[in-house]
Amino acid sequence: MIASNVAMALSIARGIIKLAGRADRLLAEKVGVTSDLILTMPTLTGGPGGIQMTKELKNCVEETKNKTPDPLSPNRWKIEELLKQPEPDPAQITKWYGLIFPERAIFPVLDPDSEYIKNLKNLYPELDLKDKDTRAAAFYIGPGKDHRQIGYAWRMAMLVLDVVAEFGAENTALFVRDEKIRSIIQGVLERFSKPDFESYHAWSPFLRHALSSTLNGVLDARQAYQGDDKWLTAMLGALATVREKAEDGDNYILGLFRGKGYPLLISEGLSVAALTLDHNYAGDFEKIVADVLKEAAPLVKDNTNFRYFFQDHWGDLLRAGLCSAEKHGPKMLEEKSPLLRETLLVIVKELSTATDAQLLSQEVVFKITYAALGAVSSNPDLILDDVEPEWLKKLISSVIETVGNQGIRKSFSKNGLEAIVSSAAGTMAEYPELIIKEPGLVQKLVGSTLKAVGSLDNCLDAEAIASAAVKASLEVVVRNPDLLDTRYPDLLVDCAKRLAALVASKKISRIQAADIVTAAAEAMVLNPVLFAEFEGKLAGEVVETVVEVAGGDHAKLIAGATLVEVIRLLLGTVASRGRRLLGNDLVTELGNRLTKVLDAGLTCAVEELGYHMDVSSLPMVLSGLVAAFAQGDITVVDPNDPQFMKLFTSLADHTAA
Repeated sequence: MIASNVAMALSIARGIIKLAGRADRLLAEKVGVTSDLILTMPTLTGGPGGIQMTKELKNCVEETKNKTPDPLSPNRWKIEELLKQPEPDPAQITKWYGLIFPERAIFPVLDPDSEYIKNLKNLYPELDLKDKDTRAAAFYIGPGKDHRQIGYAWRMAMLVLDVVAEFGAENTALFVRDEKIRSIIQGVLERFSKPDFESYHAWSPFLRHALSSTLNGVLDARQAYQGDDKWLTAMLGALATVREKAEDGDNYILGLFRGKGYPLLISEGLSVAALTLDHNYAGDFEKIVADVLKEAAPLVKDNTNFRYFFQDHWGDLLRAGLCSAEKHGPKMLEEKSPLLRETLLVIVKELSTATDAQLLSQEVVFKITYAALGAVSSNPDLILDDVEPEWLKKLISSVIETVGNQGIRKSFSKNGLEAIVSSAAGTMAEYPELIIKEPGLVQKLVGSTLKAVGSLDNCLDAEAIASAAVKASLEVVVRNPDLLDTRYPDLLVDCAKRLAALVASKKISRIQAADIVTAAAEAMVLNPVLFAEFEGKLAGEVVETVVEVAGGDHAKLIAGATLVEVIRLLLGTVASRGRRLLGNDLVTELGNRLTKVLDAGLTCAVEELGYHMDVSSLPMVLSGLVAAFAQGDITVVDPNDPQFMKLFTSLADHTAA
C-alpha cells in the first residue's frame, strides 16, 4: 500500500514538474512571438536624394584629390567621368555613394546618436553597430504574427491534457476497476501521451494522432476481448500481425481504418461470420486476413492509386470471402484449404496493377470477388494448380475495361453504369460456371451492349435498354450456357443497337425498347442457328418492320404494350417458320413480306373490331396470318380477297374464344 502511494506521489510530482516547465516554455514563446518590442523604434528619416548624393560625391572628389594614398583609388577616374556628365546616371550615383559613404546609404538612415541606438548598445553590448548589416537588421526587428491554426489557449489546454493522459496511463487502476477495460484505456493513454501536444501547430496531425492512439491502443490491449467474440478477436489479431510486419505499421493500420473498408467489414462481414460460421474457423480467418493485408501493404506503398482503392475496398474483399464461405462451405476457411486465401491474394495483386481499379464501386468489387470465389469453390483446381490463374485476370480486366471505357462512361450516369455491371456480376456470382466457361463475358456481352446503345443522347434511354438487354441475355445464357459458343451475344447486341436507333428517332419509347429486347433475347433461343444467319440481322429486321408498320397505322392499333406483344409473337413465328418465309431470298424480302401481311391484317382489324375481336386479340391474329402465309395457306394477301378475309375472321373468332 505504501509503495503504491509513493508511486502515485512520484507520478503526481513528475506531472507537476512537467506541466510547470513546459507551461513556462510555452508562455515564454507566446511573449516572444506575440508581444510588443522592448525597444521603442526611433523616428526615422529617408536617405539622401539624388542631388544630395551627387553634391557629396563632388565634394569628396575635390577634398581628396591631393591626398596620399588616394582614398578613391583605383575608382577616382570612373567617379570623375560620371560627375562630368550633365545628367549622371542615378543608379551609378547610388552605387558609388554606397561604396564611399556606407553608413549614410542605409535606408532609412539610423541616427547613431539616437535613444534607440543607445538602448540597443546597453541591452546588447556584443553587437557591432559599425557593421552596416547589423544596423540594417536592428532596424528591421519587428513583432511577428502567429499563423498556426491552434492558438496558445488551446495549446495550453492540450498541454494539460497531455500531462493528465500520462498520469492516467500510469495510474489507470485508480479510476477503472474492470481489468479488461483498464487494459484498453491504459493502451490508448500510453500512445496518446507520447508527443508534446503543445508543439502541434495545426489540428490535422493532432486529430490523426488521437485516432491512431485509439486504434492502436485497442490493438495493444486486444487480449481484453479474448473469449467474448472470437471473430472480432480474430480481426484485431490479424490487424496486429500486419502492423508488426508492415513498414510504418501504425500509419498503415490508421489508413485502413480511415477508409470505408473497415466499418463495412465490421458492420456486415463479421455479422455474417458470427451468425453462420462456427467459432472454430475464426483462427483460419485471422490468418487469411493477415495474409491479405500483408500482401497489400507493399502494393499500397508503391502504388498511389491502389492505396485509396484498397483502403476503401478491403472490407468488400474479405466480406465477399466470408459470404462465399457461408454459401460454399466452411472448408474455404480451413487452414489446410488455401482456396479463400490464395484467391483473395490473386485478386488483390491483379487489382493493384489495374490503372482504373479505383473506378469500381463497393458493390461491384464485392460481387466480382464473390463470383470469383464461387467459381473457385466449384472448381478448386483453378487455384490449386495455378496460383495466378489466367481466367481470373481476364475476369477482373473485363470488368474494369467495361467500367473504365471513356466512350461508355460519357453515355451513362455513374450510378446507372455501376448498376448494370453490378447486376451482371451478381448473376455470375450465382452461376460461377459462367466465369469458368467465359471469363471475359462481362466485356463480351455487357461492354458490347453498352457501346451499342451508347449513341443515345439521353442516358436514361441508354441505361433502360442496356439494363434490359444485359439482364435478359444473361438469364438466357444461364439456362443455355452452350449459347456462349454461338453468335448469340452478337445477335442481341445488334438488336439492342437497332432499338437504340429507333428510340433516338422517337419511333418507340425506352420502355418499349426494354421490353422488346427482352422478347428478342427469348425468341432467338428458339432457333439460334436461323437468327445467326444473314449476318445476324434477322431479329432486327423483324423489329424494324413492325415498328415501321405501326408508324403508318392511322388507327394506331399497334401501340404501347400491343407493339411489344406483336414483335414477341412474330419473332416466335419467325423462329419456327422463318425458312418458309425467306425461301432463298435476302433478309430484306422478309421485311417486305411481313409489311404486306401486317398492313392487310390491320385493314381487316379496323373492320372487325367489335364483331369478331378486340385490340387484345390483335397480336395473336397478326402472328397467325404470318404463320398461314409462311405455310402457303394464303395465296393472295389482300384485305378484299374473300379467302384472306375468311382466314382473318376464323383466327379472330378462335383467339376470342
